[in-house]
Amino acid sequence: MVLIRRRLLAVALAMFATSAYAGSVATMGAVSGDVKINQGSQFVEAQAGQAVNAGDRIMAMDHSATSITFSDGCKLDIGPDSLVTVPASSTCQGGVVQTQQIAPTNGDAVGNVATNNGSTAVHFSDNVDWDYIGTAVIVACLMFCGNDESNNNTVSP
Repeated sequence: MVLIRRRLLAVALAMFATSAYAGSVATMGAVSGDVKINQGSQFVEAQAGQAVNAGDRIMAMDHSATSITFSDGCKLDIGPDSLVTVPASSTCQGGVVQTQQIAPTNGDAVGNVATNNGSTAVHFSDNVDWDYIGTAVIVACLMFCGNDESNNNTVSP
């Protein structure tokens, strides 16, 4: 039973590892200045050539810039003082980029989101990566559910 659990755990971990790359929709271009990316829990330094997933947030600080190139070849430039949420499809295919100014301009407060069609809206992230959640549930069940073979109460003659 322990061997079966270990094999199932290995399969679940393999599924988890491949799901991390399944959402990749673009690649980070050249990075100029202080550019950070949030792919889950915190912002870290962005690297040229890095895989970019739908829902990732890219932040270009003052005097900084970068670009991303979608898998269909469509390029999106990201200028200074902006926070961009990466869409699931490229802007050439109708994907809507949500851009937030991170430095207030013209008296606007941080939090307004300008979309690529010129309108302004407030964006609350509702992207849930169900692959990670499902894999976590499987791994937790494999670790804590089932029979515990250390409590083998059989009696031999």
